[in-house]
Amino acid sequence: MQGRGVNTSSPCLEPTIRQRAHRVFAYRAGSVTKREMRLAVT
Repeated sequence: MQGRGVNTSSPCLEPTIRQRAHRVFAYRAGSVTKREMRLAVT
């Protein structure tokens, strides 16, 4: 049972970090794409 708890705790922490990283990358990508679109329009 203890081994199971450790295994379930580590995977739960990994997704949260991945989600944060994805949000940061998505935000940066969105800002870059918006800038590119503005430059293209102008």
